Amino acid sequence: NKEANKHAVDLGIAMQLTNIARDIYEDATMNRVYLPKEWLKDISIEQLTSSIQQIQSQMSIIIKKLIDLSEVYYQNGFSGMKYIPIKTRLAIFFAAKIYRGIGMKIKSNQYQYSNKRVYLNKFNKLWVTIKSLPEFIFLKRIYRSYTPIRESFQNENL
Repeated sequence: NKEANKHAVDLGIAMQLTNIARDIYEDATMNRVYLPKEWLKDISIEQLTSSIQQIQSQMSIIIKKLIDLSEVYYQNGFSGMKYIPIKTRLAIFFAAKIYRGIGMKIKSNQYQYSNKRVYLNKFNKLWVTIKSLPEFIFLKRIYRSYTPIRESFQNENL
């Protein structure tokens, strides 16, 4: 279904934003930064790996922006699940929910910038899956609308 395309793209963007938020420190150690320069302002790549305490509050703001933005993309992605055949939908839905769980763990950690990678252990993954079962069953009722975001954020300084 062609209507599913924009939802699939948004789900991919959501998961990538979560990945970027989780891996800022690790990426910086490999001399990679996937954040807009406007967000970093005067923070250098060296500071991302050596001055964690000094830049903690600035980085927490950036991480929060990434996670908040990913949430809008997740909502759009989940609203398109109705276009996917049920057998495929099940795997995609729970994989995305588990990945979104990483973002929720970052949020529960107060968007703390750290050299420790945030992940979900097996119990966390199981809990996310169990907790998401009712949502999967009532998917069409919960996710009804689509928010066009890529266009609205193109020229905006996030």
